[in-house]
Amino acid sequence: MEKVTNLWDLLEASAEVFSDSVALQAKKGGRWHRFTYKDLLSASRALASHLRNMGVRPGDRVGLLSENSPYWGMTFFGSIGTGAIVVPVDAGLKPQEMKFVLSDAGVSHLICSERFLSSAGDLGIRDIIIAEEIPSLPLANGFAAHRSGLGDLAAIYYTSGTMGTQKGVMLSHGNLLADLEAAFQRVPYEPGTAFLSVLPLSHVFELTVGFLGPLRNGGTITYPENLTSFAIVDAMSETGTQIMAVVPMLLKLFHNGIQKKIKAMPGFRRLVFGLLLGLSRLGNRFGFNLGRRFFPELQKSFGGRLRFFISGGAALDPALERNFWAMGLPVLVGYGLSEASPVVSVNTMEERAPGSVGKPLPCCEVKLADDGEILVRGENVFLGYNNNPSATADVLHDGWLHTGDIGRFDRRGFLYIKGRKKNVIVTAGGLKVFPEELEEALSRSELIKEVCVLGIPSGQGEAVHAVIYPNQDSIREISEDDAKRLVANEIMRCLSGLADYKRLDSWEFWPEELPKTPTRKVKRKVLFDMIISKMSHRPTERETYGQKAPDLSGDPDAERIREILAEMVGLSPADISWGASLARDLGMDSLMKVELLAALDKEMGLSIPVEYSYQINTLAQLVEMAVRYKGISGGLELLLDDQGYGDISEIYRTNAFYDMTRFSIYLLLHHFVRAYFRLRVHNQHMVPRTGSFIVATNHTSLMDFPVVLTSLPWSRIKDVVAPAAKDFFFEKTLRKILVQIAFRAFPLERFGNFLEGLRATARMIKEGYSVILFPEGMRSKDGRLGDFKPGVGALSYELGVPVLPAYIRGAHRAFPKGSAFPKPVRVDVIFGEPVWPNDFARLDAPSKYSIYTKIAGEIRERIAKLMERYP
Repeated sequence: MEKVTNLWDLLEASAEVFSDSVALQAKKGGRWHRFTYKDLLSASRALASHLRNMGVRPGDRVGLLSENSPYWGMTFFGSIGTGAIVVPVDAGLKPQEMKFVLSDAGVSHLICSERFLSSAGDLGIRDIIIAEEIPSLPLANGFAAHRSGLGDLAAIYYTSGTMGTQKGVMLSHGNLLADLEAAFQRVPYEPGTAFLSVLPLSHVFELTVGFLGPLRNGGTITYPENLTSFAIVDAMSETGTQIMAVVPMLLKLFHNGIQKKIKAMPGFRRLVFGLLLGLSRLGNRFGFNLGRRFFPELQKSFGGRLRFFISGGAALDPALERNFWAMGLPVLVGYGLSEASPVVSVNTMEERAPGSVGKPLPCCEVKLADDGEILVRGENVFLGYNNNPSATADVLHDGWLHTGDIGRFDRRGFLYIKGRKKNVIVTAGGLKVFPEELEEALSRSELIKEVCVLGIPSGQGEAVHAVIYPNQDSIREISEDDAKRLVANEIMRCLSGLADYKRLDSWEFWPEELPKTPTRKVKRKVLFDMIISKMSHRPTERETYGQKAPDLSGDPDAERIREILAEMVGLSPADISWGASLARDLGMDSLMKVELLAALDKEMGLSIPVEYSYQINTLAQLVEMAVRYKGISGGLELLLDDQGYGDISEIYRTNAFYDMTRFSIYLLLHHFVRAYFRLRVHNQHMVPRTGSFIVATNHTSLMDFPVVLTSLPWSRIKDVVAPAAKDFFFEKTLRKILVQIAFRAFPLERFGNFLEGLRATARMIKEGYSVILFPEGMRSKDGRLGDFKPGVGALSYELGVPVLPAYIRGAHRAFPKGSAFPKPVRVDVIFGEPVWPNDFARLDAPSKYSIYTKIAGEIRERIAKLMERYP
């Protein structure tokens, strides 16, 4: 298509090329109403002429209140043809909200469908045209459309978003055309492609992706008779839908229906389905779409011709995305916002990264601010907010649109969304929780239909509170108390893989669907206000995992426990509520909780086993555990006690076969890393010649362990073992066997009962082995050095072994997180001067925990200096 300068040009160009092809069609009363491109142009000209006769002039505002239909398109282009500015009105708004939109935009004429005609008379607009009458308007002989420029205002889209404030997003012809052309470069399609439109056209996502996009290249847009799942699936089948713009909630609805069908299968068929799905997932990783061959019946249920869904408007669960791809129903996940017309980035059929929102479109630049906020600059960025210069100034700085979303880029340039900047919950302990992460985990439960996680004011920070609308089919036959217990268990299960501070302080059932925008986003501000209003009329203690935190004031033991806790965290006892989260509100990590138990043992004789520390998340739970162990003799168990472990083979496999295999693998690795990565080792003389030791290094790549291992002298390598993340390396049998054979690996618990892994590591050191640890815990996404966990300090201090700092330079460039294969980038390993625990023996410290943190801090400091010395 030739370059056009306004949206009317786009319509005329398409009508010239695809004149007799069907542009828009809808089913009503069981009968199809079809309009060709020639019909669409003719009706748009007739409306434009009619509006001009009614006094509409370039720059006037024309309102559009209608459900999705062919008449919506005629109204849009007819208004554009006069040079007027289109103001689509969200049909889901309340009357007072509609009045605000029409008044704020200065709408003089309103085009309204018959469905909303009865309420339109109360909106204060005198000149109203019925949308369904547009095709019968007289043809406009000699009509000449107004030719707007790229910079002229085309439409004002009012978006309340999830925070409840209505703002008019001003989009020019150039904004929409630039975004449209850039999106088409990434996701092209052939003329005649069948689209199904189910998202409201009163939102920019459907305007660009589901309306202007198809019309740009001769597509056919179908509007189903209604928006029930049955009508949608019927329309897909009847029209052979190939592309469809959706929101994640609709995909989840489809997925739930598929899961019901799978559960209804006989056992053998269900087993075969699962095996084929797993095989298809594996094929997807290598670029093969096996799902189309494996699940033809599933394809037929969606019309048999579906090429892909385009998902936007909200975050999509990566597990759901992978499932759809594995079933042969590709989902192209994108990201955008109304202020960017709206698409900013999108995955494609040829280039995608599950869990990401794709790469930025060629029409715009995207970068991250220091705090991770996504900034966008380009031709698709809006002109500003209508009648709201202060709001415009808040988001537009030097041409950069501040989106309010927090994101990150991987090495290949794929963008990942972490959450909304405004939604971040900051706990009393200063920790930041992204509610979207918790919502994604909880929404995977079949018991939970909708969930919204909010930060509720609590003490010096915010408490993490979830509002849950359960799946009514799952709880219909049981009592409310049983339902709460069931959901409480689901919450614990779904969040078990997250760090302690990323847990709920409280939650509650919601009696109906959560309030949402027309694009199915939960209105957080509206829900927050409703929760706060309810809280002012109920007890201050909220329901936590199905129970209320008790008021323990007046109980002398409970008060003493609170005093000891307050002294440790540096707060007044009165500032710590009984329901306070130890991790989130008070900033305590797992080792600090162990130190707390030691203090309780010393001060009150409460012998709580330290392995239970991971089960204690609140002060009330701590008091409950203390009551259970009050008066029990025996004293506190040592932090790194071996009790519970038998022969070392329980955690680490070794025999002649394993030793021979490991020797062979070491030789291969030794030569591979030196040839492929051109590995250079510095300061190898720093490695202790005798006795056990710990290597502590920065962590940026899956190649870190083999690179460090092969940098050690052979005399030391044969006794080096690797604690590996239990939740990643030991969750699948093949991966488990490989790391055990190749790297002498044993499981280390990163979440939950971390003492299990810490004690296993201690046992290996006591047996004379040395270990390679990554004190950051997780691989760095950007190559920067993160905080070190005090566990490395505990091992060194309690066992009396030195820690050898090591800096791996270049591994992040060679094989960063998210990449499929390492690049031949030069890698260096630089050893530093060991940290000896004896240097901290006489340290005047308030607790052992503080010694552990000082040792960990010293190790980190030495690695940081190596990074400065070897940039």
